[in-house]
Amino acid sequence: MINVTLIQDGSVKPKRMVVGSKEDQNATFVSSGHTDNKSSKNYEQLCDPGQAFTGISVLVDEGGGIKEWSWMCDNVLDPTEMCEPQESLGLVLQCDNSESGNELECSYSKTIGVGVSTTITETERQEMTFSAEFGYSIENGIPGLSASMSASLGFSELVGYEWSRSDTTTWTEETTVQATMKVRPYAHSKLEQLVGKCSFYGTSVNFFKQTDINVTSGEETISYFSM
Repeated sequence: MINVTLIQDGSVKPKRMVVGSKEDQNATFVSSGHTDNKSSKNYEQLCDPGQAFTGISVLVDEGGGIKEWSWMCDNVLDPTEMCEPQESLGLVLQCDNSESGNELECSYSKTIGVGVSTTITETERQEMTFSAEFGYSIENGIPGLSASMSASLGFSELVGYEWSRSDTTTWTEETTVQATMKVRPYAHSKLEQLVGKCSFYGTSVNFFKQTDINVTSGEETISYFSM
């Protein structure tokens, strides 16, 4: 048990303290006004692995002196356990062959797998930075992401896709390759891809929707496929 002395340099000694009283030994204490990296690192040392320092609780006696204090630490949860999984269709390519009687081949970049969401918000970006300090990287978060999205989304209302049956490419770090799409004569084609989001995580699924519109007849053809 240890007494508290307020100092100005933002250091903390020793590494671990839970509760102390004024009868205990002397030790240094962190000023609450410090927010630099040094004091942030020292805060981490006060808590168990996987926990973050969240504050100090102080009990004051009748004379206004500090009678007892305690560090407050909370578990840092896996972001995939707290997020609300969402699905959407992301536009990959539009290819216009409306003025030609010959088939047209269009090239595009195809991305499959887990990475940072393309629609990440500033709040989610801050969460990603914070979570990374406690080991929740994109790679480490994949098992939780797979379980959370499969359980929450189930059968896709957008494209009739079963999330629980996603192949391994959906739940590995994203890769990008070049691909091509063929467009029929006198047609305009739009290629969309099923995308999942959970906090700052995003996964691009190997499942696509292609919409072809014949500009002559107005006929619309929709197809779903993996490739």
